[in-house]
Amino acid sequence: MAYPNQWSTAQYHELAFWRHVRVNGYDGLPWPKLFQKHGEDTLSLLSKLKPITQFSADTVVDFGCGPIGVPCYLQCKHVIGIDPLMGAYGHEFEHLRTRADAVHWIASRGEEAPLRNASADVVFSRNVLDHVESPPAWVAEFVRVLRPGGLFLLYVNLAEDWNKEGTDVELHPYSFTEAEVIDLLNGFPLEFSYYVDRQARARDARLEVPIIITGKRTE
Repeated sequence: MAYPNQWSTAQYHELAFWRHVRVNGYDGLPWPKLFQKHGEDTLSLLSKLKPITQFSADTVVDFGCGPIGVPCYLQCKHVIGIDPLMGAYGHEFEHLRTRADAVHWIASRGEEAPLRNASADVVFSRNVLDHVESPPAWVAEFVRVLRPGGLFLLYVNLAEDWNKEGTDVELHPYSFTEAEVIDLLNGFPLEFSYYVDRQARARDARLEVPIIITGKRTE
């Protein structure tokens, strides 16, 4: 489901959300602990792409990295984080500067990533697809930047009952069902497998239900 003309408004609310979290924490965690937990959780997800641990000389791109700074945790030769709000994040969130020599932060929409064709060995994204301006264009760039045979991980919160009304809609221009995510990816040269983590809500009723997709570009 799309919410027309919502993207610019959503970007405003996204930045306001993270500014609030930086000062007040989130879900009982102060900002430094949240930063650490999210980074560790994402690294755990990336461990599903087993070669990630071998990419000491290769390029990894986080599409829609936000201010959490997961690329700071990756020990790779070339690590890139792309986000349309990175200009503000880079100025206001000092931890993003801790590995300025190793991580290249880019302020850009994912739909127009300023990266060469087939320049990344791994592309990943966590909780971004429902935040973008154009999902098909965003996935097309995701695929364009990934080299043939390159690996990807895509984590998407599904539309169950969490973003139908209220402030969640302010933050999410789109919502997706499982079938809609798979139909979107099937339009691209990708080979993938996926699972829906319905136990996430069993573990914590406040959590969204995510679909986690891993695979590779085929051509």
